[in-house]
Amino acid sequence: MTVIPMVTRRLLRTKQAAGQLHMHSAEIGNSIDLSGATLTEAVSAIFLQEATIRGTVSICDRFSSFGRVEVQSAQIEGNLVCDSCKLAALYCANLNLKGDLQWTGIQDAKLTSLWLNGATIKNLRDERESWPSAGGLHLDGLQYEELTLHSVRTDADRGNNSLGREHPLKIEDRVEWLQLQPSSDQVEPQPWMQLAALLRAKGDEDGAKRILFELRRAQAKSANQTVRVWKIGFARLQQQPLWVLLPIALTTLLVSCLFWCASARGAMAPTNKEAYLAWSTGAPLNTVYPRFNPFFYSLENDLPLVKFGLDDKWAPDQTYKPKDWVVSYTTLRWARVFLILFGWLQATVLAAAIGSRFKN
Repeated sequence: MTVIPMVTRRLLRTKQAAGQLHMHSAEIGNSIDLSGATLTEAVSAIFLQEATIRGTVSICDRFSSFGRVEVQSAQIEGNLVCDSCKLAALYCANLNLKGDLQWTGIQDAKLTSLWLNGATIKNLRDERESWPSAGGLHLDGLQYEELTLHSVRTDADRGNNSLGREHPLKIEDRVEWLQLQPSSDQVEPQPWMQLAALLRAKGDEDGAKRILFELRRAQAKSANQTVRVWKIGFARLQQQPLWVLLPIALTTLLVSCLFWCASARGAMAPTNKEAYLAWSTGAPLNTVYPRFNPFFYSLENDLPLVKFGLDDKWAPDQTYKPKDWVVSYTTLRWARVFLILFGWLQATVLAAAIGSRFKN
């Protein structure tokens, strides 16, 4: 291991170097300030892999690097500040950063890539204008205590040596941020679960549910059309279980119209023998015998655990001679079977969605 007890406060200040700053596994007892430096190494300009730095690493004030800045598996006890600089890429995989990562004022940000896989940091401070382009952000395994989005620094901010105005944590901002990952990484749950955990810690349970829904939707996009629709619907049901009422209401209304038409034509009959004899002769039914109601009959068949006392008292009449197939015995029988099966399917899906929601 290379041991460097003290590093001067200004290292490579306003210098240009054609080679590489290589400090693999170095132990540095102070801060590193690379502000204003220009490194022309085309591949890896700064190599601090597995280094231990007791202070802050500053890459600021028009710092320019043609190659990568690599701090993989390093330990930094201060902050890592990247401000008003130009980088080809910043590699922070498995970085242990005790302080904040500042990612602001990045020049040509859309041409830069940021790798934070497996890193642990206190607070990620960034600007929307410094985000990489789609596919340039790598977050799988990143752990943080806070996310802070800032406005671009004004001259007054720079004069006060402060960052731009802080914005409250907005779900829409960070969903867009997560979507800057490569398509193959967007289906990985860890970055979404990390953000959901942060929102939940802030008391925003609805926001956490929204993030889980966005994760399911991202995963669904990688599937075929049928599976995609199913996964998105299931994710929406996890977020809002009461959405199951929509297909229940729709199927109940549609099939109740069919049973209403069948009842009006005399195709629905009592199942009780005495009631059937009275009904078939046009005599009034016993006052205690339930009257047929197409809506409640359909709802009772659609909801497995709901009973109105109609399902076992009324049924399609096998002796009815229909003029068309719409209210035939076969049509009505299969409509009832469809309601029963669809009802159990909805109940099963709802139970799975709620169970998965509590598990998450």
